[in-house]
This record gives sequence, structure tokens and C-alpha cells, in this order.
Amino acid sequence: MNYKSAFTLAEVLITLGIIGVVAAMTIPTLVAKYQEQVTITKVVKIYGILSNAYKLYVAENNASPLYADDIINNLKIHKICENSNEGCADNEYKTINGGKIAFGKDDSWLTSVNYAVLQTGEVLRYNAQYKLSCTSNNGSGILKNTCGEIAVDINGNQGPNIGGEDVFYFYITSNGMYPFGSKDETRYPFTNCRTNGVACSAWVIENRNLDYTKCDDLSWDGKHSCKE
Repeated sequence: MNYKSAFTLAEVLITLGIIGVVAAMTIPTLVAKYQEQVTITKVVKIYGILSNAYKLYVAENNASPLYADDIINNLKIHKICENSNEGCADNEYKTINGGKIAFGKDDSWLTSVNYAVLQTGEVLRYNAQYKLSCTSNNGSGILKNTCGEIAVDINGNQGPNIGGEDVFYFYITSNGMYPFGSKDETRYPFTNCRTNGVACSAWVIENRNLDYTKCDDLSWDGKHSCKE
């Protein structure tokens, strides 16, 4: 008689159990890393889209934009909600630490703020009626001549609707678009990123991570990731 070696049922079950444990330990980490990369890609993408819209206006008019609408009109818009977030943005947004963030109905500028939904799904909040005088000094460099701002929910209303996780902020300056929270910022320095959720955009674009959601000892002059 010829005998062939094989795994017993007990050995197979033990192996499957080990595989299951390893998968349970690693898959959530892989999913989280993937989602983080998706967020980073979207932030970089929308920054490029806004910058190109600004440059297009300048090229067509040989002058800087006078209103945020001048930039918005050079985007591929699906819908605009004037002086209200109804039909465009959710009513409640939060900061990383759980506080409320001014984006939906809690916005004190609600009577003068428009919301635009891009064809690709992002929701933009901007002050439509305010003329861009470009006289605000919010830091060094081009931030000495800040004109206005545009906030973006990069995944529309899918959630989590949290500043620094899917809501990011960008300045309109006399020389182009610029992300909040840069090393040149004084109004919303990166040290406020974990509390207000507003000052995180520059970090994502320059360092390509969301490590500020994982550790609290990062800085432009020090650690640029939790692993350093």
C-alpha cells in the first residue's frame, strides 16, 4: 500500500485560525493607511485645482481676482447654494478634538457665504460678496497680502466632516492660493491644527501625512512624522 502524507483537520483549522488572527491585526492598519493616502491625494488635488483656477483668471484678465467668485467661476461646478448651506453642505462640522467648526449652519457668516459643489463632489465654502482687498497680514511672505479664504470638504457630505480630516482651508492671496497652517502662518499656525482643525492643510501638502491625528509633538522645526 502507498501512503501519502497530508494535513489533519486539526492542523488545517489551526492554520486558518492563525491566518485569521494575523489578518485581523493587519487589515485595519492597511485600510487606515490606504484611507490616509486617499485623503492626502485629494487635498493635493484640490489645492492644484484652486491654484489653476486662480491662474486662469489672472491669465484671462491680467489682474488678480477681485472676488472669490472670480475663482469659483473657473471651476467645474455642479451646484451653488447662495447664502445658505441647504442642499450643498451638512449642518454640523467638528474639529479634531470634538468642538464645533464654522462650516454649515453654525457659520457666523452664513448670510454672506456661498457653497459650491464641484462636479467631482467636493463642497466649497466661500464669501461671495466680500471684495478681496488683499490687505490682511496673516504671516510672512505672500501671507502679508491675504485677500480671502476658501474652505473645502474634500469628500462632499460623506463624513466625517471634521477639520483636518476631510475639511481643509486655503487662502486667496494677491499672488495665488496658499494653504492654511504653513510655517509662515501667524493667524492659524500649525500648533492649532489639533484644536481648531483649520491649520492642517499646509502640513498635508508638504509632509504628505496626517500624523497630527496620531501624535501631538509635531512641528515645522522638529518632527515631521510620528516615527521620527
